[in-house]
Amino acid sequence: MTQKFRTLPAGRWILPLTCMVVWILWASTLPAASEDRGQCLNGSGDNAAAACARVLKGQPDDLKILLAYGDRLQEAGKISEAVAVFRRASALAPENNAVKRKLSIANSMAEEASWLEKRKKQTASKAPPAKESTRVKLDRIRCTSLRGEKGLAACNDALAAMPEDAALHAARGDHLLQLGRIEEAKAAFAAALRNDPDSEDYATKLAALGGTAPPAGTAGSGSVAAQKAGEKIPAPTEPSHAKLVEQLSLLKSLRDQDLITEDEFNRRKKELLDSTLQPASGAAAGRPSGPDTAASLDLGDYHALVIGIQNYEHLPRLESSRRDAVAVAELLENRYRFQVRTLFDVTRREILVALNGYRRSLGKKDNLLIYYAGHGWLDEEADAGYWMPVNAATDSDVDWLSLNTITASIRAISAKHVMIVADSCYSGKLTRGIHVRRKTNDYYTAMAGKRARVVLTSGGLEPVLDSGGKGGHSVFAAAFLQALRQNDKIMDGTTLFTQIRRPVMLNASQSPEYADIRQAGHEGGDFLFVPR
Repeated sequence: MTQKFRTLPAGRWILPLTCMVVWILWASTLPAASEDRGQCLNGSGDNAAAACARVLKGQPDDLKILLAYGDRLQEAGKISEAVAVFRRASALAPENNAVKRKLSIANSMAEEASWLEKRKKQTASKAPPAKESTRVKLDRIRCTSLRGEKGLAACNDALAAMPEDAALHAARGDHLLQLGRIEEAKAAFAAALRNDPDSEDYATKLAALGGTAPPAGTAGSGSVAAQKAGEKIPAPTEPSHAKLVEQLSLLKSLRDQDLITEDEFNRRKKELLDSTLQPASGAAAGRPSGPDTAASLDLGDYHALVIGIQNYEHLPRLESSRRDAVAVAELLENRYRFQVRTLFDVTRREILVALNGYRRSLGKKDNLLIYYAGHGWLDEEADAGYWMPVNAATDSDVDWLSLNTITASIRAISAKHVMIVADSCYSGKLTRGIHVRRKTNDYYTAMAGKRARVVLTSGGLEPVLDSGGKGGHSVFAAAFLQALRQNDKIMDGTTLFTQIRRPVMLNASQSPEYADIRQAGHEGGDFLFVPR
């Protein structure tokens, strides 16, 4: 018996077969797409960034993936690409606050990278001329690398061939300074400045030694008599913070090497600060007298988290941190109407719980000040700074509070203005750099309307004193309290900084800093203190 089969004409197989192949190919891509999405959202590095890019090829308007892609690029140091991605996200969701913050942070990082690149080019442009003999090149290397008499001799030999080289004169001055030959060092720095009149570095070193600027039109003269001639360098009314710190550091080095006495050090230090840091009050500070009341400004409620850690379990006990915190809390509450919460001798977890509470409770018009008095720590290998809670120990970092964690917490808080005041060692790791603003008549209105994430620290990357100020306070806390007690009008954080900087630097070997907090969503505003 012959068996019959049902068959379709050849042409009718084509459509079902094509559909089946397409379905199989589509289904085979699902696991890969899901894997890419997971790696993009949860991974890190170039592989995660590549996964994000693959997902966006099929879903170009996926906002969540776009934000993750920007984060991955930012982590990889590809800042300009991250800015472009966050701009795409902003075009999709222009009112999304998370997108706005990420774009603002990326733009800030791009500006910082641009500044560093410009600084690098400026440094490269000051390189010595290429046309040098082999002997002069060798002398130059010895001049800048050797120490003492050998380095000095090499500088002299190099200068015989290149008497107009400012860098060689400056290196010679450094050697003379180390050898205690201060008058000759002054002459060498004057020669360097004469050959490079725009160098702040040479002017700083010369001014710190009490030296004089060379007269105009004498470039290239190697005469010691000519180097000693000239007029006093006029001190700027508001020098760069780095320049002032360098001058003070040089004076301290001279004292530590017994090249000047303690009395001479204190006298020169006071003269330097008196000539360059004038008390910031009224018109003398270049500050418009702010409005007497806050009625015209759109200000929200004021909150303060005041932390004082003194009785450490594993680290040396501090003397004044609790006393400082109590005084600051009382002043903010009674004179400035802050709603204050105090934390004494607390752990890392307790600090983070408090910060998370503000993340939930504060509105977009509110203001938050965080005051910390306690130990700080700098991990030089990891280039990271930490606050040390009460149970912190030096042999384990599990209980340390990273400044990066603090920054992340600040970034997530909705308050318009957030200010950290840190009286601890190494808190300068929070800052981007000194930025004292020029004031205008509409300054306070502008500052009240812009988001601010700023930090005022008792020092940069150096240890700071735990005592020595009036009333048993630290030097920084005493100056901070005095400035706020004497204030009777609306005052911004920049003015507060200028008022406390001089007394702190005069009474301690530390240099307060004030700046926007790195990668915390700063948008150009400033913290405003409104007294009763």
